[in-house]
Amino acid sequence: MEEALLSLLLSDPAVATVLADRIYWVRRPDLTRPLPVCVLQRVSGVRDYTIRENVRLMQSRVQADFFGQDYRQSKEASRAVCELVDGYIGTHAGEQFQRIMIDSERDLNELEKEADRMTFRVSIDLIIWHQKEVN
Repeated sequence: MEEALLSLLLSDPAVATVLADRIYWVRRPDLTRPLPVCVLQRVSGVRDYTIRENVRLMQSRVQADFFGQDYRQSKEASRAVCELVDGYIGTHAGEQFQRIMIDSERDLNELEKEADRMTFRVSIDLIIWHQKEVN
């Protein structure tokens, strides 16, 4: 799911306009890179079963953090991603996304000591129902 979600985001023209290729899983590789950036983190995953088998359906919670040099920049990045994924249903890169929903949103700011700057952060939680495509 992680690779398919990243591919979905990077393939969208509106997301690419705002974030280019600055979308990472778990942590940013270098705090001095240009902003805005998006950092994705899978917070939890729950597998769905019937009495007899694993039906391969999974619910994942993914936190997406959008860092910007100002509030407007972080908000623009989060809105571009939300516009793409909110209610998304489809197959991408071998993963069937049964539905992607936005669960919550938070606005934050923080001091990045390594880069010696204040950044603004918008954080959203996505609930993603997904399963591998069956050939």
